[in-house]
Parts: sequence; C-alpha cells; structure tokens
Amino acid sequence: MREENLKKTMKKVFIFIFLFYIFILLLLLNLDIPAAENYEVIDRKLSGFINWTYKKFESEGFSYLDPDATNIAANELLTLKKAEENGIANLTTLITQMIVDSRTTILDLIKEDPEINRNIYEYVNKAYKSDIKYEKNRRSILFFLPFIMSDLSIYSALKLDRDYNNDIPIVTAFPHETEFTSIVIDCRGYMILPALKPRIFSENRVSLITFDNIDYQTIKKNGYLTYICDTSGLKALNTLIGDNPFFIPAIGSYGIHNTDIIISNEDIAFLLGNQSNLKLIKEGKIILLIDKNK
Repeated sequence: MREENLKKTMKKVFIFIFLFYIFILLLLLNLDIPAAENYEVIDRKLSGFINWTYKKFESEGFSYLDPDATNIAANELLTLKKAEENGIANLTTLITQMIVDSRTTILDLIKEDPEINRNIYEYVNKAYKSDIKYEKNRRSILFFLPFIMSDLSIYSALKLDRDYNNDIPIVTAFPHETEFTSIVIDCRGYMILPALKPRIFSENRVSLITFDNIDYQTIKKNGYLTYICDTSGLKALNTLIGDNPFFIPAIGSYGIHNTDIIISNEDIAFLLGNQSNLKLIKEGKIILLIDKNK
C-alpha cells in the first residue's frame, strides 16, 4: 500500500515538473529578448534585406538540384549558376525598390534615365559572394554589397554625386557657446521610412537639412546619415556620436513616402546658435532614431 502511494506521489511530481518545464519553454519562446543587433534598421524584402545602420545590402540566391537528372556534374554546375543568378536578381530588386526621397524610388530614377540601369548593373556586379551552402538538394549563395565602395557607390550609380555644397539656411538662432559632437533626432512614433535623401524641416516647413548641405566627400566616405532603431545602438556608433550629442525630438513627419522629419523652431534655433555646430551637418554627423522595421 505504501509503495503504491509512493508511486502515485512520484507520478504526480513527474507530471508537475514536466508541465512546469513546458510552461517555462513557452514563456521563453514568447519573450521579446533584445539582441545585440536590435539597433540595426533592417528593411526586409524578398530573400534579402537592406541594413540602413551599416549601409549595406544582403541578398540570398538559391536553387535546387534536379532529382531526376542523369548527369550529376552538369546538374550541379547548372544549379550553382541558377543560385547565383537568383541572388543577383534579388539584389537588383532590393536596390531598384529602394526609396530615394519623399517622392522617388530608384525605379523612378531609372524610368527617367536608362543609364542609371546600366550603372546599377555595374554596381551590383561588385557584390561580394559567400561560399556555397549545401542543404540536402538546396544550394544557396549570399551576396553582400555596401552602399559605399572605393570605386563605385549607390550614390554615384544614381548620379547623385556633385561638386558643390548648399549653404544651410539660418532662420533664427539663440546665441550660445555649446559645441555638440553630433545631432540625434528621435523620430520614434512617426513610422519614418529610411531613404537615401531624407530632408529635415522646421515646423513651418522650411527645409533645414538636405542631401546638398552635406559635403559630398563625406557622403562618399560615410554615407548621408545613419539610422538606428534602439538607443543601445548609440554605444556601437560612439565614434560618430561623440561625447556630447544634441538630442532633438521630432514633432512630425512629411512626404509621400514618409521619409522627412519635422523639428521645432526652438530646437533649430538652439542648434544653430553656435556657428561651430554647422560643421556637424556638413560632416554628416546626423543620426535618426526611428521605429524598428519588421
């Protein structure tokens, strides 16, 4: 009798431990545990994505071996070629669908100027390829392509290069002696979409910061500006941020593609109250903190 009761008790304990384990496992699966990469703004499309924080494209090409093929060697070579072609096609599509500014995509630019299509072909063919991945009968190749390259970049491919800088309009200013190391604009809540040429406006829609205000040599080296989607990313970008960033809360968004940002006249006046802070704009030390893209 005693042994029988002991067995029943042990059985209940085992069931309890098993159910508790399942509960913990389900809890962990549903937790939104922040990863180190959370600050990267990744726009997912097709079989790849655009990483706007590190300014790069990443795309996968894949294909499958024909199980009924008799010439295995020829079939393998054909499969690898198809995977490469698929990766290049995905990479090209990622690029052509990219947003340039509040009204334009890269595809719109191509329609206006067919030469841009040839430039993009040259640009895409400079992508780095990973080793072949073998998964049963599936073959895949990863393509990696930076926005910025030594001899060609997305900006030059789109004919966005220039040899001038537009002056930054100073509407009003509060004189002060504070020198900042960067400009961080918190745009969270406005669902801003990353773009190659976003604009920053005053609250009365005066264009304050544009692509043409940034020194083009800086753009060639570092890109126009940087997007992040988590304040933890500020640490990873410490070289760009510096030790005294000027944090500005956005007060609105603008543009058909929702790419442009509106900030208050007071924040503009304080930022430009010290002429030395103008160099932050010319040097492209601008960081946009936006909502995370899914």
